Amino acid sequence: MGNAARAAGVDVRIGYGIGAAHGRRAVDGVHLVRLDGEKNAIAGSGPKIECDAVASSGGLSPTVHLYCHDGGRPQWDDARLAFVAPATGRAKAGIYCVGAVTGEFRLEQALAETHQTIAALLATFDKKDTLAGIDIHTGEPRDSRFPAHLPCFRRKARGARQEGLRRFPERRRGFRHPSRRARELSLDRATIKRYTALGFGTDQGKLERQRLRHRRRRAGVSIPAVGTTTYRPAYTPVTFGTLAGAHEATRSEPRRTTAMHALRRARGQVRAGGPVAAAWYFPKDGEDMHAAVRRECTAARRSVAILDASTLGKIDVRGKDVRVFLELRLCQCLGAARAWQRRYGLMLDENGMVMDDGVTACIADDHFHMTTTTGGAARVLTWLEKWHQTEWPRSRRLHDVGH
Repeated sequence: MGNAARAAGVDVRIGYGIGAAHGRRAVDGVHLVRLDGEKNAIAGSGPKIECDAVASSGGLSPTVHLYCHDGGRPQWDDARLAFVAPATGRAKAGIYCVGAVTGEFRLEQALAETHQTIAALLATFDKKDTLAGIDIHTGEPRDSRFPAHLPCFRRKARGARQEGLRRFPERRRGFRHPSRRARELSLDRATIKRYTALGFGTDQGKLERQRLRHRRRRAGVSIPAVGTTTYRPAYTPVTFGTLAGAHEATRSEPRRTTAMHALRRARGQVRAGGPVAAAWYFPKDGEDMHAAVRRECTAARRSVAILDASTLGKIDVRGKDVRVFLELRLCQCLGAARAWQRRYGLMLDENGMVMDDGVTACIADDHFHMTTTTGGAARVLTWLEKWHQTEWPRSRRLHDVGH
């Protein structure tokens, strides 16, 4: 990588680190120091370089957010200087971790771990491993340590002033946690997080680990003794463009069509609004909307009409408590419904106002299929998920709500 950077015209200085950054309201230069390749220490002073920006790398940190969102706790790996997810720590919960999330950044090793995990999982279902014998070699050097890690947290050049550095005033402002454990750590991690907003910004928790490492080192406490702050969604920041995208037509929401769209378009349909490109009416030459609708209604009553109901929302609900769950949400009695019987009903919100309507069909004693209006499918699904996950969590026997 160093040779490729040099070939691109980048000034690469191996064995150096930044000892100080200069500038008050903006960076105007850095002071480099030479680092000891065997020890976590400065070997000597280096040159000063003019610059207007500084980029710093804290090393490779596994992205353990999704693992932690499900209730897992990462473990500190001293060899990799990072918090990692255990490879088999939560297999009982149906979660298997392989690759970079466990601290293994080499592709070949990650593929090997994936193969082993899948083979073990298939064996529990008495299934045969059909991937045995597949070549997964990637050509990576096996004898090299990748990545190379040095516990170099902070190094200050001799005689260099750290301009504009804001230190945490733990003693002067009383930001010490009253518990004995926190006093031993010198400063509670939750207090650091809230005072400095570590993990709240655009880094989404990626940089706070590096800063807390430095703070714990100064406090004389091991990193695994403290752990990490809580990882919370979302991992990827939401842009203003995403929030405004609802007003940008197909840029945010793709246009949905049905199997009859080409036929309706060939017959000159006027498209209705909404999430699906459904037909509104089919005007003939010289007809306005009212004339076309009257003609179509007359034809439906005197002969034959076609209704494309594929645009309706379709929600599948399963579980032993499905009848009770749906009766809490729908104004209809489903307790006596037998297989393949259907009931029409209304869905009310917490104020008793009608949210939507549709037909609910009983597929089996623990399996129901309900339809919604075309424009209300997403809203109804979100409403059901809310009650399933947060408002009515006491029943764990409703195991699936799917769209």
